[in-house]
Amino acid sequence: PTSPRIDALAREGVLFEKAFATVPRTTQSVATILTGLYPKHHRARGLFSVLSDANVTLAEILREQGYATWAGVSNIFLQPGKGFEQGFDSYSNPRNRFDGDSSAQITDEALAHLRQAGNRPFLLWVHYLDPHWSYQPEPSFAARFDPAYRESEAMRKFLAGGLPKGDIIFHNDLPPEDRRHLVALYDGEIAQVDAQVGRLLDGIPAAIRQNLLVVLTSDHGESLCEHDYCFAHGETLYEDTLHVPLIVSLPGRLAPGRRVGVTVSLMDVAPTLLNVLGLGQRPGMDGVPLLSARGDLLASAAGREFLFAETDY
Repeated sequence: PTSPRIDALAREGVLFEKAFATVPRTTQSVATILTGLYPKHHRARGLFSVLSDANVTLAEILREQGYATWAGVSNIFLQPGKGFEQGFDSYSNPRNRFDGDSSAQITDEALAHLRQAGNRPFLLWVHYLDPHWSYQPEPSFAARFDPAYRESEAMRKFLAGGLPKGDIIFHNDLPPEDRRHLVALYDGEIAQVDAQVGRLLDGIPAAIRQNLLVVLTSDHGESLCEHDYCFAHGETLYEDTLHVPLIVSLPGRLAPGRRVGVTVSLMDVAPTLLNVLGLGQRPGMDGVPLLSARGDLLASAAGREFLFAETDY
């Protein structure tokens, strides 16, 4: 039970059970979310790539329509100057958030924006990094899912830097109890972010919440030693790193508790948002709108025969 607040959000909205990333890495996948394009079209195709200003982002489209646009981000590959800030009036991703857990700080920033929203429509992008190597949640979350664990000599050596991360990813010789504990720490990171998602949702003023379109998703998953690939993502195209959550909620418009089993992509997020907001699909997007402005599931959501995914390799 790692995500009670995210589970509650899914019950309030539409849950797409088979949503997939186009690339199991942050740079390329976030570029797809923001543009509705496959990587070969937005061309941010490597981990260190820049999202060029030849692209038109969701934030740029909404700002043209009079929306305030804000982003609170935590990731070194999304740092200012890499192009992901295109269209945002405010883009916060300071260097001290490039590594480690910062979900509480990001939630504070997001709530500050919401308190200043007034009556103007807005786009707010909140990007949490916590469930990401290294797994170091706050003590209360670190002990939650493996309270009986006692640190082994192998784990002490690893935490002291005696084992390269590459050896852990590809040649994991840690004892089973240490692997289980690292999975438990990952669960703790999820629970920690889930608590911040709850704090964010609880802090939204009621006048905004009743008309607020909320989308929750992830840019990639994480392999927890499936296929002998441990505590990482990006190199393989298995379901553990490509399958992501996708929840869309809008009170009074989208039927609560609906579960959709068709296969969808992160490149569908931008066209779906635009369609639900009544702005129509932007020409040239690879993604398709999944929901109508009334909240109905569109035939285009079930019309695909296949999806494509790639890695840097």
